[in-house]
Amino acid sequence: MPLFQHKLQRSNKLKTLLCFLLFTQLNVFCQTFIVLDQDTHELIEEVNYTLLFRGDTVSKGITKLNEFTTLDSSKPYDSLFLSKFDYEDLIVPKSKIDTLIYLNKRMLFLDEVVISNKRDNTIRFGELNRFVKSRSARISDSIYGGILFTNPHSKTIAVRKVDFFIDKAVHETNVVIKFFAIEKTKVSDYILISRELFSTDSIKIQTKQKGKIEVPLNQAYELKPNEQIFVTVKLLNYPKDGKLNFIPDLKEQTKLKFQISERTDYFNRYWKLKINKSSEELINVNAFLNYDYAYQFKRKPHKSMLVAPAIVLYGVFAE
Repeated sequence: MPLFQHKLQRSNKLKTLLCFLLFTQLNVFCQTFIVLDQDTHELIEEVNYTLLFRGDTVSKGITKLNEFTTLDSSKPYDSLFLSKFDYEDLIVPKSKIDTLIYLNKRMLFLDEVVISNKRDNTIRFGELNRFVKSRSARISDSIYGGILFTNPHSKTIAVRKVDFFIDKAVHETNVVIKFFAIEKTKVSDYILISRELFSTDSIKIQTKQKGKIEVPLNQAYELKPNEQIFVTVKLLNYPKDGKLNFIPDLKEQTKLKFQISERTDYFNRYWKLKINKSSEELINVNAFLNYDYAYQFKRKPHKSMLVAPAIVLYGVFAE
């Protein structure tokens, strides 16, 4: 081996070793963290943090979104104080500062939770929980997922209105809401979509519209006792400049908001790798996740993983 090449290799090895030692020392002497929401496990931006030593302030700062915060180790500190006006304050001893720090939400804004406008004589079907922003999904022109609603009452209910929730629309969007009958399969927690029972007229979503979309039904749908219906929002088109064949980039397509779910009524198709196509049957997503975690890890999944489309039905007992 030529001498200069041998020296070059030794030099590269030395540089690598020095970088490793430097990285190790930085990790030993510098503490880094990001702040997450305890419920949704989503990143929280602009959290105020203060380094304390025996109760006195050492330094202050504000966290940034999608960036780790590195604490100043040039001055001694024994604890970290975190605060954000809509979250509960938190003090973390230095010895317990972890890479991930969670804050509990104490104040919910209207755009963070499913809102109900239920009246005294109105019956509501659907959950009212916090949105999980990272789980929003584009509205598709195919029937992939939706909510299975069941009438648990002994009387027929006239469904008169449907609410669903969207992220801010980039483009004008036309959609419809469809009700389907379902068929049970031999496998538990799987269903097949049967015949279409009901469809709304075209619903126009305006550019920049966001949040709740209220859809009064021109004709009430009568949901019989113990009847189950699969409800979904289906894309018609994105009209632009008089054309109906415009397809925006994925990131600009209108998205349906998802919320934390405590139920097992969200069904969705899944991808079959062997045949490289979507399944005909729909799987109970949250029931599957609960089973999988119990079997694999002997515990429940975090509630931020158990989500469902934010769709709510309203009705009254039929006369």
